[in-house]
Amino acid sequence: MKRILVLDDEQDVDFIFKVMLEDEIAEGKLQIDFFSNPQECLDDLAKRPNDVYDYILSDINMPQINGVQFARILRNRGYKGRIAFISAYLMDDYEDDMKILNIEHFFSKPLNFNEIKEVLQI
Repeated sequence: MKRILVLDDEQDVDFIFKVMLEDEIAEGKLQIDFFSNPQECLDDLAKRPNDVYDYILSDINMPQINGVQFARILRNRGYKGRIAFISAYLMDDYEDDMKILNIEHFFSKPLNFNEIKEVLQI
């Protein structure tokens, strides 16, 4: 089973993920944890082992802590796992940050769930 974390301040994103990946969830291939607040997510992650998630998907444009800052904090804490960005903005705007922070993938909004399944290998 793959375990992923999705961080996005848009409240409907968790519903969209659950609907679009409902077969994989029902078949036990996937477990998804959702957070809409970056600080709450960081606090929760601090209590868990670094390898609890197979992939972390983070929105970039969020209040208080944006996705780049979130990923930087994780990397500074020693997190070596896989991270991807989600954004309605162009990837070109974040290419340098992605290289520095070892961000493996960029998912453009609106999300293509076939692409997500392929990248997550589910």
